[in-house]
Amino acid sequence: RPTNAAIQQEIAVAPRWMARYRVKRALVLNPYTPSELSVRLLGFLTNADLKIVSTSPTLPEVVRTAAEKLLS
Repeated sequence: RPTNAAIQQEIAVAPRWMARYRVKRALVLNPYTPSELSVRLLGFLTNADLKIVSTSPTLPEVVRTAAEKLLS
């Protein structure tokens, strides 16, 4: 579902939300999250989730490529 990028940025800077793995994962897997935010959060994901990101056709190419690099 489309979301407002400003709201996602607010979530990303709120320690309350960024302390939760599931929130980071949800932001990365949301195709409407700005790519620069998604790439920044990739380092927090597990290898299993990085594999999902790298093969997801709904995510931007830059996010998938960054996930592939982290896996290698």
